[in-house]
Amino acid sequence: MAKKTVVLLIIIISVIIGALPFSAQAATSGSPYAVRVEFRDGQRTLTVGGQRKTWLDGVLPQDGYVPLRSYCDHTGKQVGWNSQQPNIARVTVNDQEFSYVIGQALAYNESGRRITLERSTLTVNGRTMVWYKDLELLGDTLVYNSSTGHCRGSILFYPPAMEEEEPAEPTQPPTQPPSTTDPSRPSYPYYPYYPYTPPYVPPLDYSGLNIVWAQINALNEADWTSESWALFRVAITNAAAMAEDTQTRINAKTRALENALGILTPQQPSGIAVDKSGLDAVLDQIAALAEANYTPPSWSAFMSAKIIADAMAEDTQNQVTAKVIAYNQALTLLVAKQPETIVIDKSGLTAVLDQIAALVETNYTASSWSAFMSAKTAADAMAENTQSAVTAKVIAYNQAIRLLIAVQPPVAGLDLSGLNAALTYVQTLDENDWTSASWATLQDLVAQIQDLLDNDGFTHQSE
Repeated sequence: MAKKTVVLLIIIISVIIGALPFSAQAATSGSPYAVRVEFRDGQRTLTVGGQRKTWLDGVLPQDGYVPLRSYCDHTGKQVGWNSQQPNIARVTVNDQEFSYVIGQALAYNESGRRITLERSTLTVNGRTMVWYKDLELLGDTLVYNSSTGHCRGSILFYPPAMEEEEPAEPTQPPTQPPSTTDPSRPSYPYYPYYPYTPPYVPPLDYSGLNIVWAQINALNEADWTSESWALFRVAITNAAAMAEDTQTRINAKTRALENALGILTPQQPSGIAVDKSGLDAVLDQIAALAEANYTPPSWSAFMSAKIIADAMAEDTQNQVTAKVIAYNQALTLLVAKQPETIVIDKSGLTAVLDQIAALVETNYTASSWSAFMSAKTAADAMAENTQSAVTAKVIAYNQAIRLLIAVQPPVAGLDLSGLNAALTYVQTLDENDWTSASWATLQDLVAQIQDLLDNDGFTHQSE
């Protein structure tokens, strides 16, 4: 029995001694291990390296957002807030600090480089919540299934180091999984260790910006026109307000200052007159243009080019020449409208002219033919270049035709003695004995009767 006890003690001591080297190394180094993490929206527990843990403070993941403090505490990361900047959550990973800006999709690394996140960092029930994808900033890789609320992935777990020893430098990954017989070390599934190397961030280059500022500081206001200098001052004031915390913003600020320099126009040397006669001539030509004479697309293109030319300076002879060229180029864009082809229907006019051509003068009374010819002459002079003009001309010809009175055939045995006696009686009347209106009516009737008597269709009988 004693022999068996001795053998058992030897085995136990061997196991403990075999476990000591690894246990000491793991406890004192604090080196991160790649482990699996898994959790679901709304569930109080998560699994880190095979160990079930509980979210702190009762704040649970929801809709892909993860409580930052609980997540960092369970994965060995350090998180903190500054009372002076309550909207900044700072996480320290592998001696590097990352700052999440609460309420924005924005973070910064410890060198101040701006990092755009996929979604804004939120505050829920007083706790900071980070979108799962934005945890990649800390070196973790998570995959979220929105339909099931299931989130899983691989993270770098940072176990706490023992207080009595300094952390050791990272070593080569162990070739065997850590011993699970050491009660001081949690039992995690074995994953090979890969040292975390932060990405290289190049320093910001201000050289181009400094060169432009040096050029601006060397300028003399008296060398430039007052108008261009005023515009230049506005432009550099706006450019000076631009941020320069990233290389992209530095480059944008440099370009804005360079554009401001391009606004400046040199003063014209005294004693040299600028000839603007050509400019005045082309402006007069433009002022005489009528939009209705050109196609809409070409007029629009012309106006766009003219606006650009209008903004060009004209302080020097070269500038005036360039402006004239710009106006002339704008004029070349114009396309004149083609006159519309209008088909005029003259069939009615042709028909009435054929009808007039068939008329025979002897078939009508002399007075009516004379009246017809006068009306026809007036109609002949009317225009016929539009449809309405043709219609008016046809109406005029038809009115002339209606003036004709046909010669009546002879009527044998017609007794006109009474009518002649009446006409003779009328001639004895004194106009002063009658009203002017009744006398005019009588004279008109006598004229009509006389016209009938003059018609060769009547056979006159002697009294």
